Amino acid sequence: MIRILCLLGVWWGAMTAAAVSVQSTSSHNRQEVAEVTYVGLRQGMPHVRAFDALQDKKGYIWFALRDGLARYDGTRAKLFKSTPGDGSPLPDNRIDRIMEDEQGHLLCKVSDCYFRFNTITERFEVLDKQPVKVPPRYEPSAEILQRISRLPEFQQHELYIICEDRQKGYWVNCNRGVYRVVFIPEPLAPQRIGTATEEIVRGLFLDSRQRIWMGDKSGDLTLFDKNGKLLCYLNEKGEKTSGKCTFGRMVYAFAETADGTIWIGTREKGLFRLYHERLEQIPSFADNDAYQMVIDGKGNLIIASLSGGVWKITNPMSEQPKAVCIAPIKRVRCVHVVKGHILLVGSDQGLYTLDLNHPEKTYFTKRGNNPGNGLRSNVIMGIAEDGAGRLYLATYGGGLSCIQTDQLLKNQLPVKTYTTVDGLGSDICVGLSSDSEGNLYIMGEDAISKYYYADRRFKVKRKGLFAKGITFSESHPLPLGKNRLLIGTNYGHIFLNLDSLPESSYVPPICFSCPDTLTLTPSDPHLTVECVALDYNKQEPICYAYRLEGVEADWHLTYHPVINYANIPPGTYRLHVRSTNGAGEWVDNGRVVLIHRKAKLTETTWFWLLIGALTFMLLLLAVKVFRYVMALQRELKVQASESSERIEYLNAKIHDLLSRKPAPIEPVPPLGKPVTTDSEDHRFRQQLLEFIEKNYSDSELDVTRFCKAFIMSHTKFYNLVKQSFGVSPNNLLQDFRIRRAARMLEGGKVSVSEAAYSCGFSDPKYFARVFKKMMGCPPSEYPKKAVLEDNPPIS
Repeated sequence: MIRILCLLGVWWGAMTAAAVSVQSTSSHNRQEVAEVTYVGLRQGMPHVRAFDALQDKKGYIWFALRDGLARYDGTRAKLFKSTPGDGSPLPDNRIDRIMEDEQGHLLCKVSDCYFRFNTITERFEVLDKQPVKVPPRYEPSAEILQRISRLPEFQQHELYIICEDRQKGYWVNCNRGVYRVVFIPEPLAPQRIGTATEEIVRGLFLDSRQRIWMGDKSGDLTLFDKNGKLLCYLNEKGEKTSGKCTFGRMVYAFAETADGTIWIGTREKGLFRLYHERLEQIPSFADNDAYQMVIDGKGNLIIASLSGGVWKITNPMSEQPKAVCIAPIKRVRCVHVVKGHILLVGSDQGLYTLDLNHPEKTYFTKRGNNPGNGLRSNVIMGIAEDGAGRLYLATYGGGLSCIQTDQLLKNQLPVKTYTTVDGLGSDICVGLSSDSEGNLYIMGEDAISKYYYADRRFKVKRKGLFAKGITFSESHPLPLGKNRLLIGTNYGHIFLNLDSLPESSYVPPICFSCPDTLTLTPSDPHLTVECVALDYNKQEPICYAYRLEGVEADWHLTYHPVINYANIPPGTYRLHVRSTNGAGEWVDNGRVVLIHRKAKLTETTWFWLLIGALTFMLLLLAVKVFRYVMALQRELKVQASESSERIEYLNAKIHDLLSRKPAPIEPVPPLGKPVTTDSEDHRFRQQLLEFIEKNYSDSELDVTRFCKAFIMSHTKFYNLVKQSFGVSPNNLLQDFRIRRAARMLEGGKVSVSEAAYSCGFSDPKYFARVFKKMMGCPPSEYPKKAVLEDNPPIS
């Protein structure tokens, strides 16, 4: 009896261990499966038989065909063969054997003769008469031959394994064409608890008793232990049952208060709690959508509602808890509490921060146009904190954004963003959580990324490791310790051990369609470069990152390995290219192409210096001509004014003769001494001198302005000035200006130009001529002369 009981115990333990191993979906014991890839017409490979194959030093796969030589890069094949009139030495295009020489060229056997295929010029050449050492053909092991022969693709077909590449891939030729066979671990498949077509897991939570709560969009609510063993289901009343049943509500969020009460947030059905083993709905929670819940530093329950804002239950452990909306923010998806009282709210419009002690004031950070200024996407799917106290936001389409925790209560926080260029698996982040060590797990639509906060690096696992048709749900990943993780998919859940997943350490070489140094002519400043990363184990499409150093600082991402730049400026540049491998992980395989762009004549510095010099000379000439023309105009103006005065003087004389009242001929007294003492003349003299004193510095002052000021005709004004001062008006004004300039020059404190401009002369050269004519010396020598002579001042 004891033996029977022991056997039963051993059997039960074995069954339990088997169940746990099945639930945990460990990849340690996963069997290998064959991945068979056909290389045919779609890839550019002619549907003909291949007699031989090899992988060259660069990584290309070459095939010897009935109709030429083919080069395959994992995506497309390029055919080389003889055509009429191309000068090829090949007698025909059937190639039986190929070998690689020390220079990286291929030796091709055609009709018992060997020819060289130059891989640089891509032309066939005659091989010098020298013995060719022919290595033996590739021979696979019996085990590999047997495993490949049993595959459904090759049953009842004669096959030849003609090559093995450096990624343990076997190239097989049969009468149906060329195939590549590689043995990989069996893809991970999710576990399901229901029978619905889709089982989209949406809510995951680990309570204080180390139980896992899982809800899906099918309305199921299930409990597991930490090892993944199914514990029970919850029915519509919240009762735990061992049999399959439905909860009847789409569970999105969980929370646990200090008394162990589990709070359940649903979509469209409101908020519930399991209070003393019975399910209660909270009627005061007016909104029906609860997307996430957290407990703040005072034990209050904070709820993120997609359509109703942010809600708060102050005493969640009371008999009748009451929910109150504290922030009517639209489309809230997640909440997170920092320092016990600062609340971060992630929404579709951006990030809101507020102090729970004063929730009436909110601060807002949204998408910014410049790096470091705002988010790259306003849709925030999750918030988490790393081991260094930094906050991270999972954004939809904008990558992972990091913000500091020291200044949260302000608008437009400084943000550092990590994207796929920095190693993140996907810029579309749908879930985010942190483990006990402070590292982050980011769920993308097609990748799982682990972020090590200490050295700020990412470790990425792509969707290609999982069964086909799997997409990751928007549930936040649930860390379970020691790199174990529970994730949700559209077809169930997966208990995942990241350490057990296969690592892709292969670094594919990058090959270019051009040499490593490229020169662009002045007439063709455009650049087109094709590149390829030679990885034949492609679970994911290869992504390329490139940038042209000297032209741009940011990297460009593309899945199409053709790089185009238009109108590159003259100079020397470095084109940097790197890529992911077939597992979708960024690797250190960067290569550089040195690009020289010759300049046109119009793009050289000397050309523009010459243009600048000519332009300056033309401008200088134009200025000189302009000044010369202006000087001529001033002289003509002065001469015209003097001529006008002479004509007026002659008219006055003629008038005097006709009236038989000739004016007495008297010597002209100097300026300042009146000709007559008549009171009217004296008053006119004083008014005129005062007018000149006020306006002599105006270069536009002329006889016309005098006449307007004194309301006289030119003749009358001329006669009065002549009668009062014995000189013409122009001579009077000029004499006044010269004497005033002489006074300014006596002390030697002003320059000739300053004196000229201050006394109404617009041209210093003209001023110098008039000054010399009147004072007997140039204005520059006048200060010395004034020391020896006594000039009477202007009264």
